[in-house]
Amino acid sequence: MANQYDVLGTAPGLEDLNKLSPNDVHLTIRGLNAGYGKMEILHNFDLTVSKAQSLCLIGPNGAGKSTILHSIYGFTNIFDGKIELEGNDINSCSETM
Repeated sequence: MANQYDVLGTAPGLEDLNKLSPNDVHLTIRGLNAGYGKMEILHNFDLTVSKAQSLCLIGPNGAGKSTILHSIYGFTNIFDGKIELEGNDINSCSETM
């Protein structure tokens, strides 16, 4: 019996992400573990987005799409990882507000 997730293939690695956003990087997320309270929703999430690049987050309910956006805006607990906007670490911005 095949694993139900086999149809998805493997997740893209950092090298694959860098090919999609090769220059003028605007937003970088590396190894993000984030969630609400003590519940961790995102596990080792990576993303790279260049300026003027469109991005669409697609997935089923509960996959973490809103949590990704909430993490960028500082509405979640960041347990590990880094979020950078134009090379500036924005993880600590929510801690000072």
